[in-house]
Amino acid sequence: MSSTRDIGSVVITVALVFALLTAMGAPVAATVVSERSDGIDPASERGVVAQQSATETTNETTSQSSTETTETNAPSTSAPTTEPATPTTTPPTATPAETTSAETTSDGQASGDTSFVVSNLSTQSTVRRGDRIDVAATVTNRGTGTGTELVNYTFGGTVVATEQVTLDAGESTRVSFTSSLAAVEQRGGSAAPGSYVHGVQNETGHGAAARVRVTPDVDFTMRTFDAPTELSHSEPYIVLATVENPGQTTITRTVSYEFDGYEIAEKTVTVGAGKQRQVAFEVSLADVEETVGSVRNETTHNHAVVTGESRRGGEMRVVEGPSADASTLAVERFEVANDVRPGEPVRVNMTVRNVGSSDFKGQLSYRLDDAIVATEWVRVPIGEKRTVQFELSYDQVERAAIPVSSQETTHGVWVGDDALETRPVTVYAPVETETETPPPATFTPAGESPPDDGDTDADNDGESTCQRGFFSECGGTSMDETTLTLIGIATSVFGIAYEMLKSR
Repeated sequence: MSSTRDIGSVVITVALVFALLTAMGAPVAATVVSERSDGIDPASERGVVAQQSATETTNETTSQSSTETTETNAPSTSAPTTEPATPTTTPPTATPAETTSAETTSDGQASGDTSFVVSNLSTQSTVRRGDRIDVAATVTNRGTGTGTELVNYTFGGTVVATEQVTLDAGESTRVSFTSSLAAVEQRGGSAAPGSYVHGVQNETGHGAAARVRVTPDVDFTMRTFDAPTELSHSEPYIVLATVENPGQTTITRTVSYEFDGYEIAEKTVTVGAGKQRQVAFEVSLADVEETVGSVRNETTHNHAVVTGESRRGGEMRVVEGPSADASTLAVERFEVANDVRPGEPVRVNMTVRNVGSSDFKGQLSYRLDDAIVATEWVRVPIGEKRTVQFELSYDQVERAAIPVSSQETTHGVWVGDDALETRPVTVYAPVETETETPPPATFTPAGESPPDDGDTDADNDGESTCQRGFFSECGGTSMDETTLTLIGIATSVFGIAYEMLKSR
């Protein structure tokens, strides 16, 4: 009778527990236990346990049968020594988590599968009509045997070129492709201005990818040209030019400085849609003579800045005169602002005295963070002084010192590569709307889902977490609140009915 009451007490206790859990919002259903699966899912764990159990049972049965036979045939005076017989039963099929890419032979050696992996992609980031597209990547056979696969160059999802590659196990090679926008269109792809993903893929569709921007077939327009009209062999000089992008998207073009029709220097310049940028060339007649030959004194020459079909320039006369030696100038006064802000002018005043033994005649340049913003031509006789002034708008500074970023830097006045005087300055960048950065370029083979930008397993070395409820196995579905409520009610009713029957 006592044991019966104990059972009833236990039942009532359980009923009260479930009732309490239900009243608290079913925390049992919300309880989650985190387990590390180490790359094996619950199903595969159960499969491995089942396989081990079946193997042990088979071994035990076979061993027992073999032992009984030996004991029957062997003399009773000798102790039998037998080895377990090899089971003849077929083991369970391996789960996907246990499958490897290389098949094995009966002696456990790899039969020679191949696995071609593409890496180390190199290519340009912009291309326009008529440009050549150069792409190169490293292909490595990470398999266990020699194999041959097709490697493709794709542009915007279109296969443009294919190359057959044969590699031994562990061997790598560099694969190169040369193409064009015309070839992309011939293959049925799009080459309209915009951003595309291109790169090198293996036969499965995996590979190395990068983004490339197709720019409109337009060139910069030259707007301004500023250069000295006289110079001597002993002094360097600066040529300033302003280029404008007439297009509706950002483009990158080459801007060149020419002397008598010969290209002396060039720069690659990127300008946003509808914007301007100043380009500076620091040149000396020694640089010019390396290309055009000897340049004599008292001669006149043409020079210009050129981009595409647009050019601006003028005449320059080479004279034998005083040199522009920075050591001959002494700074007596230097006035300049301590900050550069959008919408505010930049004013620079410098008074210099010639303390040398010859006249000074040459360019002085105002520089901000090593970028040449403006130049002034000045002549200072021996013992005399001159005041040089620069008055610039913020837009002029921005066009010259691209990109303008908020920072602590320096600005000052220079003669050639020598600074007359510099001061610290705080630069404030214009406020612009942040542009969304596109995700990294990747290839998604057919049949696979694109990579999730949220939580991934990239940083946990293949380890995953498994969630289970109070009454559910790892990976299963936990009971919801309604189910737990019904269980609590049913248990309570059972306990009450039991107490009523027991009291009779």
